[in-house]
Amino acid sequence: MAAFIGRTEGVYVSHHYVAKLWRDSGLKPHRHGTFKLSKDPQFAAKVADVVGLYLQPPGGAVVLSIDEKTQIQALDRTQPMLPMGFFGSRAFSAGNAAIFLTFASLFGAVFFYAQLLQTGLGYGPLGAGLENGRFPVSA
Repeated sequence: MAAFIGRTEGVYVSHHYVAKLWRDSGLKPHRHGTFKLSKDPQFAAKVADVVGLYLQPPGGAVVLSIDEKTQIQALDRTQPMLPMGFFGSRAFSAGNAAIFLTFASLFGAVFFYAQLLQTGLGYGPLGAGLENGRFPVSA
């Protein structure tokens, strides 16, 4: 916010000043959340049907629920899944980098081992996959 004011208004404001204003005013923009409700006119009846199945399922029945969203709706987030402040910690960032590099190297090892089995040793795709299952993968 301080950087935004500096860019748009040309006035220097410290981060501490902005934090103090928010604290004094009781504002918590990082905790602001929204709830989106469907505009379907039959939404209430559908919710009642689904909740009723979970509360009193028919005898011997299995209740499955699928929540489908289009790609745009899935990407339309009002809040990040993980607060970005975590990445300010060197330990958290280093841990994430280490996990990613471990995953990438193990995936590469499995992928290239399958390639070696198929191109170098003459295995077919199924045989290479089955042989690759015996490949010890651990970090």
